[in-house]
Amino acid sequence: MRNDNDNWDMFDIGGPLVTASGITIQSRAVARQTVISGAGVLRAFEKSCGPAIGWPDVAQGASYAVALRRDRVLLVNGPALQEGWDDTTGHAVSDMTGGYAVIELSGVGVQDVLKRGAEINPDLPSRSAARRFGELGVILYHFENANCVRLHVNVAQQHAAWLMLQSYADQMFGP
Repeated sequence: MRNDNDNWDMFDIGGPLVTASGITIQSRAVARQTVISGAGVLRAFEKSCGPAIGWPDVAQGASYAVALRRDRVLLVNGPALQEGWDDTTGHAVSDMTGGYAVIELSGVGVQDVLKRGAEINPDLPSRSAARRFGELGVILYHFENANCVRLHVNVAQQHAAWLMLQSYADQMFGP
């Protein structure tokens, strides 16, 4: 079998992708990501994670819930739950810790990068944080403040997301 290792750049998420002109783009590790689906799920975890946030809400703290649909949330660092169907609550629980990569954009240039990849407007709120960014389906929300956003992207698309963000940053700030 031939060796094609030299045909592609190595994908390294060890350090910041971009730190220039008021923006930093970097990978973030979270301890646990859990998708919960079922009726009433938007309110089911308010005590442990707070109200589920949408767009352009700001997630606060170490543990929070992100609304994906009216019947689906992503718990970030939420309580440990048994995977599968829960007959008591009527919810399906899926551990997505290894399924989503988290990319954080922070700094005063964040909104400019977001405008290049998505049609989003802080003046048009949405209950859902599920978005299209470039050609990718992502979960997008503010984290801690208006100058910091997090993108949760399918791990299989993480490299594509990094390349896209690098391209946007190069267009804005130069290579």
